[in-house]
Amino acid sequence: MRNYLRGSFLKVQTMSGPQQVTSAVSQPNFYLQKKAFWQMLCYVFSDHQGQKVHSFLPKDTFLKICVQLHALMQGEDDFAVIQSNRELLFHTYFLLLSKIRGNKTLTRMTVDETPEVNSAIYKLYFELRRLGFSMPLYGHPETR
Repeated sequence: MRNYLRGSFLKVQTMSGPQQVTSAVSQPNFYLQKKAFWQMLCYVFSDHQGQKVHSFLPKDTFLKICVQLHALMQGEDDFAVIQSNRELLFHTYFLLLSKIRGNKTLTRMTVDETPEVNSAIYKLYFELRRLGFSMPLYGHPETR
């Protein structure tokens, strides 16, 4: 079994700054480096200069993370990897939603974003429901 993170997703830190996240996902096939991609997702939730790394990232980086995460999950043949990272995926979905949608209505987000981004974020939502999470309606913020 390929459990890339082995437990708590906040323990893994392999990058030295937020710019490395942006640089990594600017490579369209970064997600093919599965271990590095999962570690990058963990790093996004870690602290950097007293704030979460994700607070330093531009929206474009979140769009790329969203699309690449979808590609990674589509290509993962071992469901145990997805299952073992379910909490990370849950937190990532709501982070992506907040950074991509922002204060826009769901309709405005759907119009503004590419079909690729819309499909990727919806499929992540669908996967979280499949993993047994009690989710709000699609596109709505976390309520737990």
